Amino acid sequence: MEWLKKLLEGATIKDGKLDIDGLMKLINTEFPKNAVPKEKYNEVSNDLKTANKTLDDLKKNHKDIEELQTEIENYKNKAAESEAARAKEQKEFTIKSKLKDLGCTDVDYMLYKLGDIDKLDLEKDWENKAKELKEKNATFFPVEDKKEPGKQDPKIIVNKLPGTDNPPQSFTMNQLRNMTADEINKNWDTIKDLKFDE
Repeated sequence: MEWLKKLLEGATIKDGKLDIDGLMKLINTEFPKNAVPKEKYNEVSNDLKTANKTLDDLKKNHKDIEELQTEIENYKNKAAESEAARAKEQKEFTIKSKLKDLGCTDVDYMLYKLGDIDKLDLEKDWENKAKELKEKNATFFPVEDKKEPGKQDPKIIVNKLPGTDNPPQSFTMNQLRNMTADEINKNWDTIKDLKFDE
């Protein structure tokens, strides 16, 4: 408003009257340089309100973005933990299967005896670990038959006492001579292996 004050002070007065027409021309010339029309003011004011609202929305969204990024990181961590747990369960299942294949009678206890399975490399270390487990915990694994080649297992012939319902497991030559064909057929599994000196 300083500009208007200067115009009023510099206004010419003729015959004690203010030169209104000259003053209006000066005001119309200087007004656009120093003042803003109402429409322009309202337009700029609306633009400012819109800009402030956009700024507030961006600040709010920035917080939302930070929250989303934190949530994404949490999900990534949970996924990594789940993957690690699944890999451990898979490894544990594989080890249990291998122990069962070895004939282990208490798989869970042998898994405990193995210790930290995360560090165990199944492809490289399994044979040595399995051998070590079998040596140190022999009662949990079946005993391997150590047969000598060419040797047969002894045959056990069971002779029942007289008066039992089962037929005898060996016969004398006299008994064989007195048997009918049906009795011989019935006892053939026992008779066929008998050896007699004649």
